This record gives sequence, structure tokens and C-alpha cells, in this order.
Amino acid sequence: MERDTEAHGAAADSTAQRRAGDDTAADRSRPPEERVRLSVGEPGDALALVQHTLGFMPEDSLVIIGLMRGTTGAHLRVDLAAAADDPGRLARWAADCLGGAGTDPGADGSVVLLFGDEAPAPPMNGEEALRPHAALCGALEAEMSRRGMPVVQTWLVGGGSIRDYHCPDAGCCPYPGQDVETAAHSVLNTHMVYRGRRALRTPTEITEAFLEDRRPLPAERDAVAAHAAPRRPGVAGPDSAEHALAVWECALDDELAGRLDEPEELHRWYLDHGEDLGAAASALADRQVRDALLVQAAVGVAPALAGLRVSRSAAPGETPGEALERLEGPSGPPPQLVTLVGEFEAAFLGATGRRPDWARIDALEALLSRLHHTVDDGVRVEVLAMVGWIEWARGRGSVAGAYLDRCRELEPAHGLADLLERAMGLGGICPWARVREHSWSYGRDGDAG
Repeated sequence: MERDTEAHGAAADSTAQRRAGDDTAADRSRPPEERVRLSVGEPGDALALVQHTLGFMPEDSLVIIGLMRGTTGAHLRVDLAAAADDPGRLARWAADCLGGAGTDPGADGSVVLLFGDEAPAPPMNGEEALRPHAALCGALEAEMSRRGMPVVQTWLVGGGSIRDYHCPDAGCCPYPGQDVETAAHSVLNTHMVYRGRRALRTPTEITEAFLEDRRPLPAERDAVAAHAAPRRPGVAGPDSAEHALAVWECALDDELAGRLDEPEELHRWYLDHGEDLGAAASALADRQVRDALLVQAAVGVAPALAGLRVSRSAAPGETPGEALERLEGPSGPPPQLVTLVGEFEAAFLGATGRRPDWARIDALEALLSRLHHTVDDGVRVEVLAMVGWIEWARGRGSVAGAYLDRCRELEPAHGLADLLERAMGLGGICPWARVREHSWSYGRDGDAG
């Protein structure tokens, strides 16, 4: 199933001109000699910006790039078919994502790109209303203008070509347009490659890299797997669950400190800690431990343990907060416990209102990549769901969807996968990704000075 939302809260490392020749604000996030001035009115610059922001060139997609005082802001990707179903609703939702409540900073302009299968062609009888996706573009332009972030450029991409959506002059912009591959080799593309940005990969390639990278040697794998006995979800007792979280915390410390960077150190880590690592990995079959570990990486040990302990008393389908309300006592549950459980639930939903510890979340992803080869499919399905959550939290809905697809290959009806699918299907961009300073992208590769 294709996901229909993708968002990035951080500005790209460039200064975007709204039209060729327009003045633009300086990008103060980096020294003047490192700033790149580009024009979203140039097809190559617009394509390169999308490609490097999302990490891949999208297909069958609507992409909207927010502009803020001449620099690029939030980026939004939506399945084109879903966008066309109800253009008015989509336009209102997109405006909320780029400039509504909970989005900081909001956009003051926008650029639209439509990625389809067919190459741009003249409209029938020259009628503007008969252009592809005319209703969607009209709704977006009207709503974005009404909300103070007018669409300043629209590009139609398809059949290997890109063309200005609104240009009526075939002499100025011959059909089907410029070749995409040629146009994409812009100054922005060259600049980003030169500065060592990540290699461009599709969501499927990203999941494959995760599943293949850092494969342990047979001796290392056996050292962990010997202690990773198959477990049914929910069978870990309180002591073993808390011990597993403690082991994961030590492993996060090792990863963050760079103690697993060298092959010799990593080999010793597997062999010396095989029993603890095996138990900690297999404990992820307990989905309460799985959820607690995600929270622990994002906001720390105390909320994770509080949420885990309260979850143990929850009825089926009950949240930790709901379970907490049933705790008996003369004055109800302790205030500190209420606070920690609230933080647990907020972190799981990406709604803490502050930046999570992205370095620890990244470290958790690296550890899961190191260990998933040592466990059986009953645990591996939880690992795939966890990385799907991490990518959703980062605002990378397409990549999250690729992990959830792999998760569903092992377990078609998976609880966390279902939850994330519903959230993304309803346009549920993670709140962390909607605030620039809270987002995963902010500050990466020197993007925020």
C-alpha cells in the first residue's frame, strides 16, 4: 500500500529565489561562500531540491515546497491519486501542514510539482481547465493564496520531461519540456554532492541497505543468537523487561560514544555481550518493551520505565494514560507518575512539544541494524515496525511505508504497522517534523548554522 504523506520540517541548505532574477533573502545559516542561490523557476534547480530533500525522485506524487523569506522551508509529498480524490480537502490540509497551527515557522510562499506518468502535452482546445490535474492545481492556488503562501511556480513532471505547468507558449517552453535527467544536473545538485550529502536512494533501496548493512560474522551472530530464544509477545516478566531496557541503554551509550565503529571493537562487543544482547533483542517480541524502547531513545529512561510499568496493568486496547486513571489510592496516582506517563504517550506520538534526542534515535536505528540478523522472524517483524516508526518520526512517510511493507510480509495484520498506516493515511505528519527546530533534518549536514 502506498503512503500518501511525507514532510520535512528543516530548511534545505540553499537560498531559493521565487522566480529567476528575483531578489532573495540571505541564508544566514551558513557562511556567504557556502550559500547557494537557486531559482525555483528553473526546472533543474527545482528537481534537484526535491531529489535531495526527499532522498529520491518521487513518482505519482504531488510535492509542495514551502518558502520562507526566500529560503526553502517545509516540504510535503502526497500520493497524486489521493490528492486528486478531494482537491479542496487536500488543499486545506496542505496549507495547514505548511503554515497552520503547530507548524513553525510557517511558509509565506510555495512551489508545486506534479509527478505523473505522462509527458506534458498541450491542453485540449487550449483550455486551461482541461490541463492535467487542473482541479487540484486550482484548489491549491486558491487556498495557498488565501492563507498567505501563494503558489509562485508549478511544474509538471512526467514521461522523462518537466515543463512549466502554466506557460501557454510552446515557443517559449516547447512540449514535452526539458529532459529530467539533463535538467537535474543543476548547480544545487553539484553543490550537494560536493558537500557530501547522502547518496540518493529510493525508499526500497533504503530498506534493503538497512537489512544488508553491518551484517555480523557467523561467530558474532551465533554469540547473540544462542541467547535469543523465540518468545511470544507479552511473555517477558517485569524484571526481564527492565533488564532488557537497561541493556539497550548501555548499547546506546556504546553506539553514541563510537565504541562500535571499528570492526575489532564491534566483534568484541558481540562476543562479550552475546547473552545480554540476545536477551535484549528477543525481548522486543514483547510489544510493550518495543514501545518503551522507542520512547527511551527519544526522551530518556524514566518516561520509558513509567510507561512500561503502567502498560502492564492496562486492559486490551487501553492506553497507559487510561490505565493510570484506574490506579487506586487515597489521592489517585502520584503526580510524578502522571507526568512521566504523559511524557511517554506524547513521545510515542511525536507530540512532546520539544525536540527529541535525535542522536539517540539514530543510534537505536544503527543498533537494530546490527542485531536484526541474530533474531527470528517473530522479533524481526517488530524491528521493521520500529524502524518504520523512526522514519515516520523523521517525517519520511515514503521510507516509513517501505519498512511497513516489509513488516507486513512477515505479519499482515501488525498492530503498530496498522497504527502508523492509519496515521499517514489521514495525513498524520509527525508533530516533530512540522516544527523546524524539532525536526530530524534541522542541523544535519550543517543546515542550521
